[in-house]
Amino acid sequence: MNISHEKKNSVCVVSLEGRLDNETSQGFQERLGALIDEGETKLVVNLAKLEYISSVGLRAFLVSSKKLKPLNGKLVLSQPQAHIQEVFDIAGFSMLFPAYPSDEEAAKNIA
Repeated sequence: MNISHEKKNSVCVVSLEGRLDNETSQGFQERLGALIDEGETKLVVNLAKLEYISSVGLRAFLVSSKKLKPLNGKLVLSQPQAHIQEVFDIAGFSMLFPAYPSDEEAAKNIA
């Protein structure tokens, strides 16, 4: 899995490519945790190139969200493929992590 991030104004956009599963979720969770520790409280996670997400991958989102809560931070999704969005929907995570069609739209909704 490839994880990259870039700062766009006051929002940090994290892009995922590959599979978010048992082998990669810990690294993703650590990367988000490090960004939060560095002061990032507005995170957009771009899922356009995410091929697969497991329940362990979903847990990484939840852990990061809980870390952001006392900081009044927010984490939202952008560009999830239909099958990835379906996983969030089935797990009931769509209410916690709203998804937007673009990074710009996502950033506008948390800025």
